[in-house]
Amino acid sequence: MIAAVTGATGYVGQFVVGRLLAEGVAVRAWHRGAVPPPLFPGVEWLAGNLRDAASIGRLVAGAGILVHCALEHVPGRYRGGEGGDVAGFYEANLAGSVRLLQAAREAGVARALVLSSRAALGDSRPAGLLGDDAQPQPDSHYGAVKAALEAVVSAYGRGEGWPVAALRPTGIYGLVQPVERSKWFGLVAAALDGAAAPEPRAGSEVHGADVAEAVWRIVTADPALVAGRAFNCSDLAVDRADLIGILEGLAGRPLARPARAPAPRIVMSCPGLAALGVVFGGRPRLEATVAELAAQVEAGGCRAGLRQRGA
Repeated sequence: MIAAVTGATGYVGQFVVGRLLAEGVAVRAWHRGAVPPPLFPGVEWLAGNLRDAASIGRLVAGAGILVHCALEHVPGRYRGGEGGDVAGFYEANLAGSVRLLQAAREAGVARALVLSSRAALGDSRPAGLLGDDAQPQPDSHYGAVKAALEAVVSAYGRGEGWPVAALRPTGIYGLVQPVERSKWFGLVAAALDGAAAPEPRAGSEVHGADVAEAVWRIVTADPALVAGRAFNCSDLAVDRADLIGILEGLAGRPLARPARAPAPRIVMSCPGLAALGVVFGGRPRLEATVAELAAQVEAGGCRAGLRQRGA
């Protein structure tokens, strides 16, 4: 079976492609540059994007699964990713995604998953616990695109019986390539180098491997359980003070720790993924990831890294 993947070189996409390959699935993916990236030997790389109808057709031809993770945006920004071109942002990411899904439907792709975001639910709503069936209330153009795509997924799944689903992750962490792109890499490097405490911040997080597990569970589940649905995907609240605390234990010395930030106002429950058998990595996976980041920083020559353990 072939899985067609968009956004394969992005943060989530790297975890998804790795999981698909581990499951023995052949992967076909887009790349944007002149040459394919030096990632994942064995992937069939095609030049393409959401604005190119011909490349959409080539991507989905003969595929059995579509995983759509791509987003065209200002580099480094999701919220605010439209920059100064709001209409172009919607054209590429909403209209382009609909073209992709319709092409996959017409090509006979059996299963599809669209990556949504917690941003579809919005941040300006009252604080509380939100389940899978919470109504989107986006307050950004990024969130509006994701909310609209969830509606498209519902139309295909509930209206046409095509087993396409949406997945709403919170913030995502975990090591990617190049490692400097990994979430918290800069924070870990600065802390181990003796920098002042970072600004207080806390947020809901989930490891990329857990997101990839959720993707796999959804695209292999009983179609009746997933068609047209949106699934929350969130593991735990992470405060920067906790991250520095983990680093202190690894380094064996005190580091500049920020004050604790207010806990996230909005928390997503994940009953749908639990019913599919998804188990998140929790605190152990967080601690292991911080240790991996610290090791990568040390390998890169951080002046005051873990080599000073016990100093």
